[in-house]
Amino acid sequence: MPLQLVGYKLTKYFLLATFGCLLVFSFAACEKLILGNDSNQNQAGTYTTRFTQVLDSLRLKSSLPALAGAVILTDTILYADAVGCREMNGPVNVTSNDQFHLGSCTKAITAALIGILVDEKKLDWNSTLIQLFPEYSEIMREEYKLVTVKQILSHTSGIERTPSVDPVGNSLTEQRLSALKTTLQRYPVTLPGHFSYSNLGYMVAASIAEKVTGQEYEKLLMDKLLTPLGITSAGFGPMGTSGAIDQPRQHTIYGTPIVADETSDLIPSMDPAGRLHLSISDWSRFIQFIMQARLGNSALLSKASANVITTGFVNSDVPGSTYAMGWYVSHQEMANGEALTHGGCNGLNYFAAWISPTRGLAVIAATNIATPSTFQSINDVLTRLIILKDKGN
Repeated sequence: MPLQLVGYKLTKYFLLATFGCLLVFSFAACEKLILGNDSNQNQAGTYTTRFTQVLDSLRLKSSLPALAGAVILTDTILYADAVGCREMNGPVNVTSNDQFHLGSCTKAITAALIGILVDEKKLDWNSTLIQLFPEYSEIMREEYKLVTVKQILSHTSGIERTPSVDPVGNSLTEQRLSALKTTLQRYPVTLPGHFSYSNLGYMVAASIAEKVTGQEYEKLLMDKLLTPLGITSAGFGPMGTSGAIDQPRQHTIYGTPIVADETSDLIPSMDPAGRLHLSISDWSRFIQFIMQARLGNSALLSKASANVITTGFVNSDVPGSTYAMGWYVSHQEMANGEALTHGGCNGLNYFAAWISPTRGLAVIAATNIATPSTFQSINDVLTRLIILKDKGN
């Protein structure tokens, strides 16, 4: 089965934005194509490891400016590196510390933050909107009053996909509350309990976190989750400094690099839905944390909450998959059972993650461009990394 995507238009740059992409691999079909003989590929230089050689071979094959990838086990990060150019056709200057945009893979991190707050007894998975925001009882539509935190994070709340009007306010907290108040007065797009993918829902989840802690989501995320995990490269919005090429630049579908500024991403109040960027090593730390938490081996997140976050319980918008919280769940042969997958794209970058809990194995990949062919290219990269781990070549 080919890679399946959910796409929609956002702005003049976001010609093919996809949030919440299920990665379903045709491993048998891809293996012959991807394994190949990497020594026959045009290479940009010499490599100190087989891993970077493989990465750059795949990058050049797919005409990607930069490519990052990692192979992660429950108890170790086998490989994590990045290769290529921060700017298409520019110098080969990407480093292992460069940052890549996660897009909707941010949702898994937001869900983990909510799990930590559940463990701290600040709220419950079944806490309802009317319990959390009784001050809005007079404007809240009846359909939303019994919507739970679990429904919000699993896209079964009925909340529309994106804000219908631009949020207003002096702070990001105020802007998200503005979006929440507008949402509570609007008809749900589906009846609560039915799947309908919603970036706005994750903004609402951030408002819930802000309400029960009194802290802004962005600071809360750093303090409660990212800093304790040793993650130091995290930021929101486009990577790098405007006017400089100090991080991988985002690229249009035509391969044109975009100057880093707030107009080349989602609006800032949508941070919890899809604006985080990290280095490949730091994203690997988060993936390993999820794998360990599922086994009860994390001091940050309980096994119970980790399993709630990663257990699919509602049929999703992609055939053959269910949705958990920031993760699609499907049965895949190469996973020896259940696979957790998600893709993220703001129309200018693409990021994807694949976890096999049964095998204790995960692979991730990212690039700083998003064309119609990029999604299959990243699918191929993930497949190739699994083969590299399994066969050592």
